[in-house]
Amino acid sequence: MNDNTWRLALAFGPRYANGHAARTLFTTYFLICIYITYLIHRLYSD
Repeated sequence: MNDNTWRLALAFGPRYANGHAARTLFTTYFLICIYITYLIHRLYSD
């Protein structure tokens, strides 16, 4: 890791930490997609 990478991490780290709500929303959306996929597979496996 060079100095530029560390600078980017320091610059964007706090922004990502403050974007906790956005990450939670994305995680919820991701889990819903997995659940819908599971339901579809279960529907067609019968």
